[in-house]
Amino acid sequence: MQHPRRSSRPARRPRAGAARPRPARTAGLALAGLVLLGAALPGTAAAADLPVPLDVVEGPTTAGDGYTVRSLTFRVRVGDAVPQTCAVEAELYRPAGASAAAPVPAVMTTNGFGGDVSSQRVSSAGFARKGYAVLNYSGLGWGRSGCKITLDDREHDGRAASALVSYLGGARVPGAAPVDFVRRDATAHDGATRPADPRVGMVGGSYGGQVQFAAAAVDPRIDALIPVITWNDLRYALAPNDADLRGGVQSDSVGSLKTLWSVGFFTLGLVDGAEGLSVDPAQRTLLCPGFPTELCAAAATTVVEGYPTAGLASMLRRASVADYVADVRVPTLLVQGQQDSLFNLRESVATYDALKAQGTPVKLMWRNEGHSGGRLAGEGDQSLRTGAPVTDAWQDWFAHWLKDDPEVPSLDFSYYRSWAPRTGDQTGAWARSSSFPAATRSTRFDLSGDGTLQPEGSVVRAGEPAFGTTALGLPTGYTTFSLSQLGFAPVDVAGTSTAFVSAPLGEDLDVVGLPSVRLRITPGLSGATDAVLGDPGRAFAYVRLEDVGPDGTARLPAEQIASVRVPADGRATTVGLPGIVHRFAKGHRLRLVVAGGDLAHRGNLVPTPLSVRVDPRDPSPLRLPVVPVADQAPIVRAAAPAKAARPARLRVSRTTLTRRRLSLRVSAPARVRTTIARREVRRVRVGRTVVRRAAWRIVRRPTLRARKAGTVRRSVRLPAGRYRVAARATATGVPSSRTVRVVRTLR
Repeated sequence: MQHPRRSSRPARRPRAGAARPRPARTAGLALAGLVLLGAALPGTAAAADLPVPLDVVEGPTTAGDGYTVRSLTFRVRVGDAVPQTCAVEAELYRPAGASAAAPVPAVMTTNGFGGDVSSQRVSSAGFARKGYAVLNYSGLGWGRSGCKITLDDREHDGRAASALVSYLGGARVPGAAPVDFVRRDATAHDGATRPADPRVGMVGGSYGGQVQFAAAAVDPRIDALIPVITWNDLRYALAPNDADLRGGVQSDSVGSLKTLWSVGFFTLGLVDGAEGLSVDPAQRTLLCPGFPTELCAAAATTVVEGYPTAGLASMLRRASVADYVADVRVPTLLVQGQQDSLFNLRESVATYDALKAQGTPVKLMWRNEGHSGGRLAGEGDQSLRTGAPVTDAWQDWFAHWLKDDPEVPSLDFSYYRSWAPRTGDQTGAWARSSSFPAATRSTRFDLSGDGTLQPEGSVVRAGEPAFGTTALGLPTGYTTFSLSQLGFAPVDVAGTSTAFVSAPLGEDLDVVGLPSVRLRITPGLSGATDAVLGDPGRAFAYVRLEDVGPDGTARLPAEQIASVRVPADGRATTVGLPGIVHRFAKGHRLRLVVAGGDLAHRGNLVPTPLSVRVDPRDPSPLRLPVVPVADQAPIVRAAAPAKAARPARLRVSRTTLTRRRLSLRVSAPARVRTTIARREVRRVRVGRTVVRRAAWRIVRRPTLRARKAGTVRRSVRLPAGRYRVAARATATGVPSSRTVRVVRTLR
């Protein structure tokens, strides 16, 4: 997708400071959202009814390095069907020199799950030093902010953020003077004039990334987003079913619960809620202190059954950008982590594809660090004091969209390569392509019944390798510890997995993107238990792609696996394997493992034998998106658009005229209009005197078409005489030639 031309955006009303065009938005963005966690569908609220804080209490002001920080406590009204008043703790960073006469753009940021206002102080100070006003706040239910944790849904977390946008835009809020040092805009992204419209972007990670989508969906005044390692669909993130995915991470049914992540987060929320009873005793209760009561009840059932109930799945969906992406029209820099077994790379691709398809400016970066570790020195610096690929991209994004910097960020896809040479800030280890996917070729291996992976076109044997599952959700193996990846080799209990192994590779395979494999897993006893127990009787299988070295040591790239709900009818399914950026080195082997359980997931309730059926007449291909080294281009920083070179003017030369032919030479494909005039002499009486007068009379107007540079000719029939030829060449997008005139005497 090309970057929209800034000059093509709607004209703005003059205001103090430089006028800033914005990307076109669809008109009439609705503030409508669904109240999360079991509430009935609320009515919609017009975007014109953007919220304003009920009041604010100002705390002390402290001085920093080139900025001041004032503590604030807001009260905001959220919710639609069931309105609530929530306290929001915040800090306002004011850069030195910012004033009503010299306003600056603003940045809003908030914490990830389990954090509070203190989590974002390093990056807040960094942006303040770069000349941004920064409003750093604790999300609802965290720190000293009131109300409960509503998973970043629009009507609670989105509206709370929207109220803070109004404050930055200079809205009058009881308890404080209006903010007058933040730049304001004449119109919002839907083309309408909005009150208290600041120039403002949002940045944050994980929980602090998703809230940006919630806010942008209800508030067209927000100008740019940088969501980092966040989700597209929370149903998929916590209970993935990677079989027959469509539209990114959507499947026909929910999958296997990520037990360690889910239980860990739920426990963290409950503990935070209990510790915060004194912050909001009216709305937090000991029965379910961190979350709405409906969520606690649904979560308990989910842990027992091993997958989300229909009610919980609906709650998770409504708290996801996948549910309302059409309302997000804000330029978005997506940053996802390769080492992330919570919100894997597929989540970012789903959001990227949806935004790009609707014309929203979007850039995608796959850094190494995610929820599961992988932090690298030099990959990013939240203080913004040193150069680093990820945080440099943050600065470029906001400089363009918030400060009107003419240097345009490339709307491309870039990714970190662990195998590439790197020094200092890691820039050399990054590569890019113009968009996602980056792969320029697909490498295929076919599963064979003898337990091998055969290159495409090789002989494949029939077979049905078997494996089994345990009971009561007990794991059958260890691949990843989810909350803290330890890097151990994958391990399975004997008899609970089957594998397909390739021959040693004859060349390096650099896989960048989303692999897939087509599997036909026989359901075993789950077909019968499903009829008796319903969904709890359905079997799950877990698929992973390993890199096996020459010494037999196995490595699981990014330590991630795919979860598959086995179809009761045993039909073939295409399994979306986790996205990876990994080099399978020459001499290494690929190993595809299908297992009956994994420590990271809530496994099968009923033990059952399973098998992978391989039929040469209906192949089971493993497809790998490969980017050859020659196609791994270096990353680029934002740059001013190159001025197009002015095309050379057309030239007409070597004009020749005979009694039977006109010919001329043209410098490029063009249409050449010519006139041929004959000199005539007439006798004219002037008073008593007869005088001779000469004049040129046009006798022909031939048009010559040149399909390429060179000589063009046209037949003519002319009597003897003196002639003048005038010729002018024209072509679309090229300056026309000067008119060339020649005179010839024909005998």
